[in-house]
Amino acid sequence: MEDSSAINYEPMAVHRYWFTKPIYFETNDNIIIHVLVDGEEAVIESLDNSFEPFVMHYAEAVFIPADVGQYTIRPCGRSENEEIAILQIYYPQ
Repeated sequence: MEDSSAINYEPMAVHRYWFTKPIYFETNDNIIIHVLVDGEEAVIESLDNSFEPFVMHYAEAVFIPADVGQYTIRPCGRSENEEIAILQIYYPQ
């Protein structure tokens, strides 16, 4: 994970993740924004099947509601077995 915040006093947390396998996230009661910044496709999946898998594409922003809790993101489709990068953006509490 890289801290990708533009400036030190910025109130938002911005992290960049590079990965080839599923990566685990927890909302911790925050609304999360993810942007696929490298790679073609990734799928967001619920650990408890509370929502259907959602495929995101390059440069798309996806909002994850705070009540989702735990979920994973992994490369899929044209990015299967490739390294991808996403941004995670949120206001820390």
